Parts: sequence; C-alpha cells; structure tokens
Amino acid sequence: MNISEAYTSSLALITSDKPEKIDQASDLIIQENQDFFTPALLKHFKSADLLRFEFTHNVDLKYNVLYEASKTLFEDGDLRAFSEVVNPHLRDVSSHPNIKPGDILIAKFTDIQYDDMPADAIGIFKFDARQRILSIDSTGNISIRSGIGTQKPDKACLILKDGIEPTVLILDSDQRESEFWTHQFINAKPASAAANFTSEIIASTKEFVTKRMPAEFEMTKVDEVDLMKRSMEYFNETDQFSQAEYESAVLVDPDVIDSFRSHKNDFAAESGVAVPESFSMVNSVAKKHAGNFKGIIKLDKNFHIYVHGDRSLIERGQDADGRSYYKLYFDKEE
Repeated sequence: MNISEAYTSSLALITSDKPEKIDQASDLIIQENQDFFTPALLKHFKSADLLRFEFTHNVDLKYNVLYEASKTLFEDGDLRAFSEVVNPHLRDVSSHPNIKPGDILIAKFTDIQYDDMPADAIGIFKFDARQRILSIDSTGNISIRSGIGTQKPDKACLILKDGIEPTVLILDSDQRESEFWTHQFINAKPASAAANFTSEIIASTKEFVTKRMPAEFEMTKVDEVDLMKRSMEYFNETDQFSQAEYESAVLVDPDVIDSFRSHKNDFAAESGVAVPESFSMVNSVAKKHAGNFKGIIKLDKNFHIYVHGDRSLIERGQDADGRSYYKLYFDKEE
C-alpha cells in the first residue's frame, strides 16, 4: 500500500487574480515518507459506515468532469494532467461566498486495501486551514511553520478503480457545503451496491435499538446491549440478509417489528439509500462494524460492565435505599 505521486495547489477565491500553480511533491520526499503520507491521508476512509458513491450526471456520464478525468488517469497514469483538469473545475464550482479557500492535495495510490482486495486509487483532499507545526532543525533551532499535518481534511474523496466503473468514498466535515462538494464538484450519488446495503442496515438497526426502542418500549440497558449483540451476530454470520428472517429470529415481538419497519423507511428517506428486504451481505463490511461494537454498560464513573454472552446471567435491581445494582452470575473468576 503506497502513495506513488502527489501534487499540491492552493484554492483561492474565484475573485482572486492569483495564477494557477500546481506543485509536484518530489519522488524522494514521497518515497522516504511513505510511513507518514499513506496513513495520514487514508486513515479517515477506514470507517465501516462510509457510503459508497458512484458518479452521475443528469444528461450523460461523459459530461461529469471528475469521472472522465479519473477514467483517463486510470488508463494513462498522468496525475499532473488530472490535476490540471481538476483544479480549474474545483475553482469553477467554488464561487459561493461560504466556500473557504485552502490547500488542495491530489495523490495517486497503488495497492490499497478496499473490502479486503487490493485497488489503485486517486485521492483529492481539501484543507481549509493549515496546521501550525513546531520545526526543529539538526542544530536544535526551533521555528513555527504552517502546513498540512495529520489533521482530518475538511473535504476529501477517494476514487477507487473498482471493476468497470470507479467507486467513490466521500468525506465532508461541513454538511452545509455538501451541495458544493458532493453534487457540484464530484457529482455523485449513493451507489445501489451490496456494501452500502450492508452498512446501512447495520447503521439503521443500531439507531433503532439505541434510540427509537428505548423511547417506545420499556427496556433496560442490558436488553439494549443484548439485542444489539444478537443483531450483530446475525449480520456477521449470514451471507444473505433476509428482513423476514432477521425479524423473526432476533426482534420476535410484532410491535417491535412494526416499529423497526417504520424506522427503516425513515432512515432510508434521510440517507438516500433504500435497503431491500433481501440482499447479499458484504462480510468484510459487516466484520468491520462488528469489530466496532462494544457491549458496554457504563455505571456512573465507577464501573463498566462488558456484556459478551448469556443475557440471563445478568440481572438489574434496586435495593431498599433506592440504589440501582447489577447481579452477575459466573462459574469461575479469572
């Protein structure tokens, strides 16, 4: 997994008379700092719940600037030519006064891991402000410099060479500007793909169990953790999601099932991804979500209870003085 080439430029406001200037990072700097560049730029794309996007256009896909430029880059490998197309396009769609100037970094990656498969990728990163960096030279002199460090970019996209058509992952720290970044610059929509369906059904279920159910039904924190744990086990162990099967095996109660269906529709309306009642689960995405799930009950600032197994081995109660307690049953102490 390596970064092979990178270019930087500054995005001035559209009214600026500064000339277009694209600078290439030297091969020596890139090769000697792979351990910095690659993790710093790609770490924010590891989130399991990132939606997969696909390029779109209301007339014809060939008129999507970023799609055509990335398609050409994957064919000929000319990152400078790609930058010379992308930079003017970014300036053209940055005319709104709320859009901030900043630094643009465009990088080409080889053999990054995407859904457990190697892939080539193009990254476009926009930083609205530079970090202040403490610099110490070989003689011990200290100075303050400004630049791009390990901070999360304000906006970014990763274009992955994925079969016939590229897959796009998008980061956007300010959703108020999502119209500019996602729709005007990238011109993308959520992909109708199994990876999105897998991610969305898990995210929707988590929100249902942790937010909607406690508001509608009487349930303890133990019930909440146990239901989420059983849900994650189902998602992680099945190859084919079946809503009917999940409802009967995990949710069981008809009132809970009705509430789940309503919530699933509401969640789809908000995210723009309508998850079908049956689809092939992407196991690598489910496993990432499962790895992020921790069945933890937090008690004041004194204790955390990690719930891993049998729900019947933990009981919640209240003593005569009104203090809440948990009773745990076990065979041996380790």
